[in-house]
Amino acid sequence: MDIAEALIVNPERNNYPEVKKIYKNYIKEVLEELETTIKFITGKFNLTIENIFLVGGGANIPNISEIFSEFLKINTQIIDLKKLVKFSNNFDPDYTKIVNTQGAIAVATAVRDFI
Repeated sequence: MDIAEALIVNPERNNYPEVKKIYKNYIKEVLEELETTIKFITGKFNLTIENIFLVGGGANIPNISEIFSEFLKINTQIIDLKKLVKFSNNFDPDYTKIVNTQGAIAVATAVRDFI
């Protein structure tokens, strides 16, 4: 998992094939569970899910939104926190890149009672 965590922080590393093997089964299980949950919720409550928004460190996995979209047949996007919150230019660009997805969890938690 150390390689996987390193790739999340720095996805340009050349270890992608190794990490892909590590995550492949895990992501498949997550998608199958999510698909089951979506079918249950949409059927029971007669809802339609139009979008899925990914946040957190896992959102940095290369092509993750495309994988979700293709499997679930639902538009999937990675939250771009920089479009929603103004960042000071004093922040290190690498730090801003990490906070862009991981910080969205904090923002979502802060506003969840207002949605």
